[in-house]
Amino acid sequence: GINQAILKLLPIEDILTRDINSDLPQLQTQENEIKQIEDKTVDEELNEINQEQLDEVEEENEVEEQLDETEEQLDETEEQLDEVEEQLDEVEEQLGEVNEVNEDNKKQLGSGRVSPVNIDEIQEEPNNEENYVRRTLSDDGSGININKINEENKEFINENKDETNLVENIADEINLKNINITKENNILNTNPNNITINKLEEPDIEEPDTPSEPIVVGNNYKPDTVGNNIVISSEETVSQPLETIQTEENVSQPLETTQEEENVSQPLETTQKEE
Repeated sequence: GINQAILKLLPIEDILTRDINSDLPQLQTQENEIKQIEDKTVDEELNEINQEQLDEVEEENEVEEQLDETEEQLDETEEQLDEVEEQLDEVEEQLGEVNEVNEDNKKQLGSGRVSPVNIDEIQEEPNNEENYVRRTLSDDGSGININKINEENKEFINENKDETNLVENIADEINLKNINITKENNILNTNPNNITINKLEEPDIEEPDTPSEPIVVGNNYKPDTVGNNIVISSEETVSQPLETIQTEENVSQPLETTQEEENVSQPLETTQKEE
């Protein structure tokens, strides 16, 4: 009975063997496909990892390049700063020279505007040269240069001994504009606005015994106070008969004598000379 059973089972084995052999290529094919898929997946993952690493490396390289460019720019900026500092040093030196020149100019020309005159100060220091010049100039400092006039007047006095020629030449040389020049009783009227000016009384005429030294203009001022006016009298000795010149405040030049009436808004000048 056993043998019969075995014989019955043999066909079944053949069937199974045939089925397995027939399925084996398909199974191998499937196995190969699975293996390929696995390999591909692994390769892709590796590629992705490698690519990420490559990207990171590239980013690092870009950062390094940017750092290098930044360092170069910093070097250029430092060089420019050095050049700017040198230029600033040169500018400071030039400013120092300009300031020195300005200080020298201030000393020579004084401040651009003449400060108001302090009468009390002038009365206390009547012979102060600065006060005298300030009284001679106008408030804005645009008055006539008194030193230049003094030099010119010395020449005129030496050249023009005649009283009439002296008056005319001084008026022409100083270029007095819009001034009505008249000679009446030896009075020089420098009054452009035709304001009434009191004439000085005729002084006593004194003649020197002998000819004296040459004229010295602008010296020996003897101030006196009359009301609010500062009166400066100057006596000059010449080779001809003695001339006495009396001047008051607001004198445009030491050779002229002026008398100013009270409550007159602008300087009025009168000159009186002896015969």
